[in-house]
Order: sequence, then structure tokens, then C-alpha cells
Amino acid sequence: MGKSVLVAGLALTYDRQPFPPVPHLMALADKAIKLAAICVICGTEAIYHKRISNLNNIKNANPLSPDPRFVDHNSYEARCRRCFAK
Repeated sequence: MGKSVLVAGLALTYDRQPFPPVPHLMALADKAIKLAAICVICGTEAIYHKRISNLNNIKNANPLSPDPRFVDHNSYEARCRRCFAK
């Protein structure tokens, strides 16, 4: 049809699980460009994000639809592979 479609989103959840539907869309795409953030600990390329809020302590929290009362811009940090476990 001669149309281009651009999609942006996270490919992984905070616990490094596929974040639907992004991995599926990447598999279907003619071209996929993965960007990365900067690790807040060491300054290298960050391919993960780590949840650092108290949302980790909520029973049965769904990572795909967290309760907005507990999530803000300070709830997650960009982390590289090495610093993710810290």
C-alpha cells in the first residue's frame, strides 16, 4: 500500500520478559532499530530498565499494567547488563 509504519516501545519488561507486542512486531518488521538508554550507575549503554519503586512489594502486581498510584517517573532506572543485578 506504499505506507510506512513507525512503532516505538519497550521490548522487555522490568524483569527482562518480552513486552507484547513489541518483540512480535520486531520479528515482522522489514527494519528494526534498537536504541538504548544510559546506565544510571556506570554510564554505559543500558539495554534494561529496573523497577526501583515499592511496587515490587505489591502482591500480584501485573508488570504490563501497574497501578498508577504507585508508578511515577522515578519508579524505573536504566541499567546495563552488568549493573542490572546491583
